[in-house]
Amino acid sequence: MSLIALTLGAAAIIETAYYAFIMFGDVLSPKNLVGNAVVFATLVAAVIWQVTQPEHGAYATIVATAFATIKLIPTPFTVFLLAIASLSAITVHRPARGALCGTAYAILMILNGYLNPVGSMGGGSAYTFSGFIAAAVAIGYCIRITVQHDTEQRAYAETRKNMRIARELHDHTTNDLSDIILLINRNSSDDGYGEETVPQPTHAIEWEDLTTIRNIAFDALHHTREVIHTLEQAPNPPCPTSRCSTISDDPSSHHATEHGEDIPLEAQIQRHKQRLERLGYHGEVILLGEFDALQGAFRPVIRDFLRELFANIVKHADPSKEYTLMISVADWQCVIDMSDFPSVQLSPEPHDHGPDHIGMHSGLNRYRDIISRMGGTLTINDDSPWTLHASIPIVDIQSNPYPQIQR
Repeated sequence: MSLIALTLGAAAIIETAYYAFIMFGDVLSPKNLVGNAVVFATLVAAVIWQVTQPEHGAYATIVATAFATIKLIPTPFTVFLLAIASLSAITVHRPARGALCGTAYAILMILNGYLNPVGSMGGGSAYTFSGFIAAAVAIGYCIRITVQHDTEQRAYAETRKNMRIARELHDHTTNDLSDIILLINRNSSDDGYGEETVPQPTHAIEWEDLTTIRNIAFDALHHTREVIHTLEQAPNPPCPTSRCSTISDDPSSHHATEHGEDIPLEAQIQRHKQRLERLGYHGEVILLGEFDALQGAFRPVIRDFLRELFANIVKHADPSKEYTLMISVADWQCVIDMSDFPSVQLSPEPHDHGPDHIGMHSGLNRYRDIISRMGGTLTINDDSPWTLHASIPIVDIQSNPYPQIQR
């Protein structure tokens, strides 16, 4: 805005000086010369103001150009261009004020044409110029809409990236770190989580436990690196909301065979079950149907949802009682039923009962939104036993089912 004001303003000042003092300077009376000098000074001051403060200076420029149009005969063409640009600038910042100023300016020019037929606005020129004024206001409003849209899309992309980071941290890193601490507690004499209590080993840690700890830590490290990679990436380029939500934009669609994403779903479920057994949680996992039907973009959703369910068992279930998880896959839907017994030690104070009870309880709420967006349902009963029922249609997902920003 400042550059446009400087360019057009400098041209208008130069041309106004020529029209006011040089072109007819030898035939102008001292009174007219003084009037032209006032017009010139007003225009220079307004242009300087608009260059330094584009939004507020544009009002002064409108007044100065109107004064120049009425006083100077003929009026420099660059003065008209400066007026049009100033009206657009006002509309970009304040649409209502831009429309009001444009209307007042057009009425003033039409009156000037009637009162001074030999002037620049005489002979119907005022009506033609009014059309340019309307176009200037419309262009200013279009620029405003474009700038707002670009700003919203940038904020939208940044927020989506933050949601992706939060999901990665919640679904992977925090759960893995909790499992590591639980394994350490399992091999110590103290199940506490206070800083003053140092667990003392009661027996030699088994090699299988060490291997499990190493694998969990490796997974946590891997997903932490993915989050770091996401933070280092530039925000997604702005695009219309209807086209921003491709499944490939979601981290769950990334390939990482080493960490289980490309392993058959049945094998991943078995790995989760064995991992829980190493942590002291036992239960029954029942698989029914053809899991080959869970392919494409639908598969990562089920994979991540099951990972969240197994993590919640560790965080909230009573290890002395068995859990049950049944997964049924048909041609058109995947049904997941789960039940366990909540730990009687649940407490809002995490330092009282260990890291297995730490959490923001946001995971299942997020997946309820995801499943609902896919046309399914997720219901939870918080009584004892705690139960969950999820019915997820098997559809050809063309867009990202993960939560998006509603605008």
